[in-house]
Amino acid sequence: MEQPAQRAPRLLLQRLAGRALAKGRFRSRLRNDLTEVFAALQRGDITAQIAAQLPLGRAAEALRLAESGTVTGKVVLTP
Repeated sequence: MEQPAQRAPRLLLQRLAGRALAKGRFRSRLRNDLTEVFAALQRGDITAQIAAQLPLGRAAEALRLAESGTVTGKVVLTP
C-alpha cells in the first residue's frame, strides 16, 4: 500500500496531465473555430467592420484612435 507522501507526486502528475489534455482540447477547438470563421470571411458570409485604415507610419495615431472608444470597428494598419 502506498504511503500518502508517495501518492502525492503521482496525483500531482495526474492533475498536470489532465491540464495538458484540456489545453490540447482547447487548442483543437480554437483551431476548428478559427477555420470556420476564416472560411465564412472568404465566402463573404461575414465581413469585418473597419473603422479606419492608416499607414504604418501613423501607428501612434491609430493606437490613440483605437483606444479612444469613439470608433465602431477595427483600426487597420497598412504597409
